[in-house]
Amino acid sequence: MKKLVCIVVSLLFLTFSLTGCNILGGDLKALPYSFFASTEKITIDTLKKVVKAFDNRDKEMVKSLFAKNILKKYKNFDKELDKAFKYYTIKSEKVEYSWSGDSDSTEDGMTITFTGGDVTIKKANKSFDISIEICSNDDNDDLNVGVWNLCIVDNNLDESEIKGIYSDDDIGSDIPKYGIYVG
Repeated sequence: MKKLVCIVVSLLFLTFSLTGCNILGGDLKALPYSFFASTEKITIDTLKKVVKAFDNRDKEMVKSLFAKNILKKYKNFDKELDKAFKYYTIKSEKVEYSWSGDSDSTEDGMTITFTGGDVTIKKANKSFDISIEICSNDDNDDLNVGVWNLCIVDNNLDESEIKGIYSDDDIGSDIPKYGIYVG
């Protein structure tokens, strides 16, 4: 009987481990430490937090998702994030998430893994896309784990208004005509 109980408990533990269940919850910072957490789950969970943060204008939540090393190196982060909040003019009603895949590289036995995804956010006749790139694992430096960049694009502009996705082509404006890039 003891042997049967041991086998059942072991199988339950193995099942929960392989399905990505995580005692620590869905927190981005906890996910990389779960051996079986998928990069797709990390991406979708992070995108959900980004949408919630932008809907609630929660600057601290967005900052908490970024890798600590990115925040240290990026001098104008708060200013760019303020622009992003000003640029994003809706509160989500319909949301579609997609994972764009991942890539990794190994050098000297150390692996770094990147993943990314997109979310389309709609409300009435307005629509925005948000794309993110995430370092989901870095054997060399845990401070690199987190969001590395975020891009927001207004899908409602007609082609004559599209000037460039990552830059402000109108020198007099502090909000780009098509897209804003943070990170």
